[in-house]
Amino acid sequence: MPRQKKSARGKHRWIGFESSELISREGINDIFKEKSSLSEVKIVDLYSAKNKTIAIAKAPLSTYKEALDAINKCESLSTITSSGKIRLVRQRLSSI
Repeated sequence: MPRQKKSARGKHRWIGFESSELISREGINDIFKEKSSLSEVKIVDLYSAKNKTIAIAKAPLSTYKEALDAINKCESLSTITSSGKIRLVRQRLSSI
């Protein structure tokens, strides 16, 4: 079967965020399941160091603003950066 063309795959944004405590991928997914606006958001990368967790999530462009608001409303989560390119988000997070 041929691969989908780029325009048919849909647009998305990458969101870099941190947790003030150590948390697992399953823990973040549980938080996301509780919020209806985060149901389509997927965790791509997860790094743990120095009593905090840094993660990158992929959100559809149509729910991007709601996803940002929902992540920032969670007690232990806060966004750091976001972009349309994962390379830029990884680069920005590596300096932290």
